[in-house]
Amino acid sequence: AAVVVNTWDRLAVEHWIFSAVHELGHLVLHIGAYDVGEEDEDVRAYELSRIHDYLAMKFNRETGRLASEELRRLGNSLSKRFAGRFLGQALRVLVEEKRHLESGRLMGYTDNYIRTFLEGNDDAKNKLVRVRLIRAEDGGGAIGEVEAVDEGA
Repeated sequence: AAVVVNTWDRLAVEHWIFSAVHELGHLVLHIGAYDVGEEDEDVRAYELSRIHDYLAMKFNRETGRLASEELRRLGNSLSKRFAGRFLGQALRVLVEEKRHLESGRLMGYTDNYIRTFLEGNDDAKNKLVRVRLIRAEDGGGAIGEVEAVDEGA
């Protein structure tokens, strides 16, 4: 199954969130719905309607801020969990030109988009390096140790 969300820049972020949750609601509430009796289908339709009504409320500034913070926490948690699946593995990282402002570490992304921070000199900038991931970070991403610089990159 897949969920498609219209992220056209003229639509409000709340609309994106509503669309995603609305479509996810269809997936969750309609699993196996094709072989159930009419009563069960009516209950599911009612539940879906309640979700729709709840999400269709107008967001005030505070509600939007709280929702944004919660989504950010969820995103960070999922990013950390995803990066944790690759701990101990050596992955290719394309090192960016700029260092991380807070830590001063080099940073880049793996082939599967894990943001990776590593110690090293500026010779690794704009190059592919093989990095062993050693720790998943709370804000998402991982800390890695450089194993080799790909001179052919």
